[in-house]
Amino acid sequence: MSGVGVLTAQVVDPNWLGGNGNWSTNSQWSNSTLPGNSQRAVINSSGVPSIVTLDVNATIAQLQVGATHSLVIANNRSLTLSGGSGGITNDGAISLNASANLTQIILAGGNAFTFSGTGVLSLSNHSSNRIYGSTNTESLTNASGHTIQGSGSLGLGLLAISNAGLIQANQATALVIVPTATGVANSGTLSAPNSATLKRQN
Repeated sequence: MSGVGVLTAQVVDPNWLGGNGNWSTNSQWSNSTLPGNSQRAVINSSGVPSIVTLDVNATIAQLQVGATHSLVIANNRSLTLSGGSGGITNDGAISLNASANLTQIILAGGNAFTFSGTGVLSLSNHSSNRIYGSTNTESLTNASGHTIQGSGSLGLGLLAISNAGLIQANQATALVIVPTATGVANSGTLSAPNSATLKRQN
């Protein structure tokens, strides 16, 4: 009696095909559809460096940004991460570009997230940049080698925060860290050079 094989669908991560453009352009992604909430969006094409602008609100599981590549989260847009593990692997540049409206990275689903890699996540010089958890049960680890810098709010009292990398206020508008009641577990560097303001509220 011959065996019966079972075929399982393999999830293929959508990859940005290269060059500058808007996230909402289907044809710029390898599967010709926008990344979904169970997928890892990958911006790491070979060849010409890419600048991808998040021009719509999006929900994905995870994000990878390669060296020489950038993701710009435009003013009044939000990127929600729903992944059960992982988070953001950033070896390039990610920016939250609030200029008047809330501009956000939201960590969801009660999961543990890590921002890793050798890249920089920069927040523009505006208080409307926010990184926080959606249910008060999420956690964020900023891993060794990764930098979060700029202005705005980190935590909003809704996110347990561990820092093994660099979190830095470096602009006129303050960077305010408000974790959950567990506080900030810091084995890295928290800094505010050149008269910048870093507020840490436990």
